Amino acid sequence: MSAEEYLTVSQLNNYISRMFELDEVLSGVAVEGEISNFKSHASGHYYFSVKDAFSRINCVMFKSAVQRLKFVPCDGMNIVAYGYVGVYEKAGSYQLYVSALKKQGVGSLYEKYRKLLSEYEKQGYFRQEIKKNIPFLPKSIALVTSPTGAAVKDMISVITRRCPITKIIVCPVLVQGESAADEIANMIDYINKHNVADLIIAGRGGGSIEELWAFNEPQVAESVFKSKIPIISAVGHEVDFTICDFVADIRAATPSAAAEVAVPDIKDLKFTLDKYISSLKDSLGAEIKHEKQKLDYLCMSHKFKNPMLIVDERRINMDVLVENAEKLAAAKINESKKRLEYNINLLESLNYENILKRGFCIISKDGNFLTENDVSLEETYDILTKKKIFNVNIKNISERQKNENFRR
Repeated sequence: MSAEEYLTVSQLNNYISRMFELDEVLSGVAVEGEISNFKSHASGHYYFSVKDAFSRINCVMFKSAVQRLKFVPCDGMNIVAYGYVGVYEKAGSYQLYVSALKKQGVGSLYEKYRKLLSEYEKQGYFRQEIKKNIPFLPKSIALVTSPTGAAVKDMISVITRRCPITKIIVCPVLVQGESAADEIANMIDYINKHNVADLIIAGRGGGSIEELWAFNEPQVAESVFKSKIPIISAVGHEVDFTICDFVADIRAATPSAAAEVAVPDIKDLKFTLDKYISSLKDSLGAEIKHEKQKLDYLCMSHKFKNPMLIVDERRINMDVLVENAEKLAAAKINESKKRLEYNINLLESLNYENILKRGFCIISKDGNFLTENDVSLEETYDILTKKKIFNVNIKNISERQKNENFRR
């Protein structure tokens, strides 16, 4: 080819494509690996990658082949993919066109994910009763995410549109790679220590299980679990789930959805507030109207025009009250008099003079009244009656039998 002859990009890609088609090995291959970044398109086609420990290849499985499958592929599944390798000329990339899939089991990374999920569930990290409530109208939100990704832009856009009064604090971290998990965990700890915001959104855009793996690491789960500030997890797309999603107080399907959950729409709040104000005005107006009608009625009443009627009525009521009080007081005094007379009579009946008047006698000695226990043999005592005093000497004392009867 001379210096003046050129190939267009389309010509070059077409040439490479024909080379792939003529290669016997590439025209029919069986590739074993782990499914990653699986997507089911609305058209019915499947798009995914097949990877091993060192490399990956993009794959497409058209609807006609999908309809013959007896299972639904998913990330982490070990499979054997049958098909051919071809060039997608429009993008200048090669990929595996899959005609059939056979399950081989679960991939190592996905198996590790399931093991971590089971461990944290047993430890109670996912319990609903320990989840913290999201503040209704947070003053500030910390976005723990990559500062350059589409996710942070989407969240800022949604929050600003829905609630411009909320302060947004971007807390930059790596969201994939070896140091990503430590950065995410340390940032969540820092926000809690310094009380940076009222709410945390931790997340990133979609990706393969490897790209999202930082949000499955134990240090991230521990920091999210220990956080005193509520956390919304927004990792990947709707079909992506990480350990962080389960530990967080709320899991949002996407970063944009997390922003929707985090703040109310200020327009909705204004609309609701306007309704309440309108309802309050109507209610207050009705109350004022009702009270005005009552006032008009009072102004038209006979008593309002001649207030002395009210005074006269109160005087009559006062007289009645005084009369009732006097009757009640008289009844109380009469009752007290009767009780006093009864007590006086009772005391009089116990007076020893009255006892003597009834014909009984009392033993005494040296001017003191005695009981039977005070009487002894060979002692001299005085027997008092109504009119006389007998001086006696005790010669004998005996016990009285119960059946002995004495008559006066």
